[in-house]
Amino acid sequence: MGTPATNGKRLAVSPSLASFDAFVHGHHDRVIVPAQSAAEIPVMPVVRELFERHSTAKYVSALMGDRLTFGHVINIILPFMCAQAELRQLPAPIQISLNKLKKLRNDLVHSGKRSTAITPSEVGEALCAAVFGFEFARYVRPELASRLK
Repeated sequence: MGTPATNGKRLAVSPSLASFDAFVHGHHDRVIVPAQSAAEIPVMPVVRELFERHSTAKYVSALMGDRLTFGHVINIILPFMCAQAELRQLPAPIQISLNKLKKLRNDLVHSGKRSTAITPSEVGEALCAAVFGFEFARYVRPELASRLK
């Protein structure tokens, strides 16, 4: 999987683009980690920004860096914040798919492989979850910022 080039200069590839590129080329094992990143990267700053309103950057960084996982955010923190702000929750099917994506990613990253091959169906679900997770973060970020103190 290469990086797009323009006039001899390499461009950075977004995690979503890397996921879809791997999918198109049939490299299903290379879809999962960038898909997880595509879902996680936009949601974690939302949480950080809101936590920093009530705590120091030092403590928030310690929590975000060492202890708070993407699973905690999508299953506990984000639902709580959305409820407090009276916003729609992440739909359950997407939350379930994001949890599956997280598990696939952890299996790959922590053990280097999975006991069984990743199926095209799992890859498709992972890509959809990543896209919808990304878009949900884009939706809630300004709303949470304006509605929560």
